[in-house]
Amino acid sequence: MMRPDAKVQRVYLYPKPVDFRKSINGLAALVELDIKVEVFNPVLFVFLNRTRSQVKILYWERNGFCLWLKRLEAERLGCWAHARRKFVDAQKVQPKGKTGRADMALNLINKLYGIERDLKEATDSERLAARQQRSQPLLDQLKAWLDKTQPQIVGQTALGKAVNYLASNWSKLVRYVEGGHLPIDNNRAENAIRPFVIGRKNWLFSDTPKGATASAQIYSLIETAKANDQEPYAWLRYILERLPTASSVEDYEALLPWSCRLAAPS
Repeated sequence: MMRPDAKVQRVYLYPKPVDFRKSINGLAALVELDIKVEVFNPVLFVFLNRTRSQVKILYWERNGFCLWLKRLEAERLGCWAHARRKFVDAQKVQPKGKTGRADMALNLINKLYGIERDLKEATDSERLAARQQRSQPLLDQLKAWLDKTQPQIVGQTALGKAVNYLASNWSKLVRYVEGGHLPIDNNRAENAIRPFVIGRKNWLFSDTPKGATASAQIYSLIETAKANDQEPYAWLRYILERLPTASSVEDYEALLPWSCRLAAPS
C-alpha cells in the first residue's frame, strides 16, 4: 500500500455508495464526471461501499491515480445484551438446584452491567477510566473462562451456543471499554424502534417503496428529536415553518434538534 508523498491539501468524499468491484479506472471516471475537481494536486478522493462499512481512497501520483487505502473494514460494536440473553437461556435448562457453567459467565456479565449502572451519570472521560479500572479485569476473567470452557462444550447445546456466540464476537464485545462514549449494548436503539416494530402490520399500507422510505425518514426525525429532549410535534412544526426561509448552511444547522431550543409550552 503506497502513501502520498506530498502533503494532502484537500479531501473529497464521494456522496453516493459505490460498487467496489469497480477498478481504479472506474473510480477515476467518477472523479472526472461527478466530483469535477482539478486532480493534479495532492488531494484524496474517498469512496464508500454500499453498506458503508468499507472505504477506498484514491490520490493522484505523477501520471495517474493510485489506490492509497483499500477495503478498510469497520470494526463494529458487539451487544452484551444478546450475549447475556443466551446465557440466561442456557441457565434455564440447567438441572434445578445445581450451579452450572452458565452461572459463572452470567455472574461476570451482570457485574459488567452493574458497573455501567454506577456510571450512568458519569462523563465520558470518567466512564472510560472506570471501565479500564473496573470492567477490564472482569473481561479478562471472562476471557480466561471462555478459553478454558469452549473446548469442553458441545456446540449444539444451549450453553454451547452461548459460549460460541461469546467467542466469535469477543473482539466486538470488548470494544466498548476503549471509549467512554461507547455503549455496552444497543438496547437504546432497540427501545427507540420498538413502537414502530409493534405496529409493523400498519406499514403494509405504505403502498410503495418511496412511501416506506418517507415513513422511515419521519421516524428517524421523531426519534432524533426525542434523543435531544425535543417534543417531536412541536419541533417538526417549528422547523417546517422556518425551512422555506432558510438559505445558508448556518440557517439549516440552527434548525437541527440539538441546535435549537424551543420555548416550553404554556
